[in-house]
Amino acid sequence: MAIVYAVTLRNNRLQQVINAIDGGAGNGRIQIGTTAMGLVLSTITLLKPCATIAAGVLTFSGTPLSAVAAATGIVAAGQITDSTGTVWVSGLTVGLAAPSNIIINLLNITAGSIVTFQSGTIIGN
Repeated sequence: MAIVYAVTLRNNRLQQVINAIDGGAGNGRIQIGTTAMGLVLSTITLLKPCATIAAGVLTFSGTPLSAVAAATGIVAAGQITDSTGTVWVSGLTVGLAAPSNIIINLLNITAGSIVTFQSGTIIGN
């Protein structure tokens, strides 16, 4: 049987995620990369605050957000850092549609192309 936390507790835990991402002097970032983040293909700057929480779900604010790709490769993973580069969330799924955590506009990225973070959520557990 799976463990289920009360919604209030899930919301509180997700607020700590937001606090960590927004904790640096600047804005947090989503990094889109290849398998196991071996190569960061694109880095998208988040708003501050980076997200809102409702009913145990963190939803990123201000989407769509775009950035120019720094490298070429096939997207396989995502992670979130604060403005200092500290990774606070890793293992995010990235795709063109739900149920991926991070929804972007393309998976085969070429350096110089525009990568658009269309929406994203993290479900509290």
